[in-house]
Amino acid sequence: MKASSSIYSWAPQAAAMIVIQLLYGGLNILSKLTLDHGMSYIVFTAYRHALAALIPGPFAFALENMIYTSNNFRNNFLVRIARFFEKPSLKDFSPSYKNWD
Repeated sequence: MKASSSIYSWAPQAAAMIVIQLLYGGLNILSKLTLDHGMSYIVFTAYRHALAALIPGPFAFALENMIYTSNNFRNNFLVRIARFFEKPSLKDFSPSYKNWD
């Protein structure tokens, strides 16, 4: 039996799919109960979008900081900031339609 077809290669994806489906079902039950209890659907939608933005935000921030902590990214970031504040020179500007070489 190949290693790629073993249970260890697809088990994490299957577990993630099951957990996501359970969370989605729980959200549907929760939304049904809150709307039946009298909450406005507009307020519920606003709360749902606010939570959808706030909950994964710290995870995304931490993961991006872990990925882009090298000096190469810092140097590239500093160069981009410097170019943003640089005053453009109009004598160096040549429109692309004149460059027919």
